[in-house]
Amino acid sequence: MSGDNVPSKPAAETPRQNFLLGCVLVAGFVVFLVSARTPIPSGKENRRNAIPFLREQFPDLEVSPKDSVTAPVAVVFHLIRSGEPKLARRAIEFAADQEFGYAAPYVIDRLGGDDAELERAAQHFLRTIAGADYGPDTASWRAWWRNPTRNLFGVSVGRYTFMIATTAAVVLCGLMLAALGWGLGRATVANMGVGLLALSWFMTMSHLFLRFVGSSDTCTFGPDRITYFSEHGRTIGLEDAKISGLGLPILFIAVFVLVPAALVLAYEVFIVRRRKKATVEADRAGVG
Repeated sequence: MSGDNVPSKPAAETPRQNFLLGCVLVAGFVVFLVSARTPIPSGKENRRNAIPFLREQFPDLEVSPKDSVTAPVAVVFHLIRSGEPKLARRAIEFAADQEFGYAAPYVIDRLGGDDAELERAAQHFLRTIAGADYGPDTASWRAWWRNPTRNLFGVSVGRYTFMIATTAAVVLCGLMLAALGWGLGRATVANMGVGLLALSWFMTMSHLFLRFVGSSDTCTFGPDRITYFSEHGRTIGLEDAKISGLGLPILFIAVFVLVPAALVLAYEVFIVRRRKKATVEADRAGVG
């Protein structure tokens, strides 16, 4: 019969099987949370210390808006990036003491100059934040910032390397379980695979969204107008840290929704309809 190669519909799950399915998905979500964590300290708990520092350096200037807890840290980042060497050195030393790790790209840009004290302060900051020494070369520190490392069970692993590896592992497990479940007619196994594939898609889009998309804020410090990004009370960079605007978030949401919808439609067309056709042909053959 033409329907012999069509996988049969798995039987419905029992409550125990549903519980097992839920445990697998929760475990996968925990893996996602671990992979999403950044090894870069934000210094969020020290953010209010930026106001006294700025007042000490610039008694006549104020940060606006005054009630912002993230704007003063953004000003410190701005001083590191654009301040003259002596001022930038003091800002870098302060950022190192407060563990403002997201200042790293602007500290890296100050490497390789003629000011020996600024160079020492920048190197000290980077070693403190990274927990390792990548040498005096600017390129090596930029490579570290593109994929900052974390220690997992004694092994140094890049943040984005870990993200890609864990997401790929979830995809592979999902495909294997889905294929095995449908082949054996085991609903629980098949649904575990489908659930893990859905989770891997969520992980992929979430990682990309967190990496590239953000909502920008602005503040002023004297004559300077500063654009920066913040998340959950953490200052994570100046205007070059992420991409703002409505276009990219809308694109992410559209892709996030439309790709699974297209897969469901394809499943309906090529699997469900084929199964129904095979069932009708089998019924006709039985009647004959």
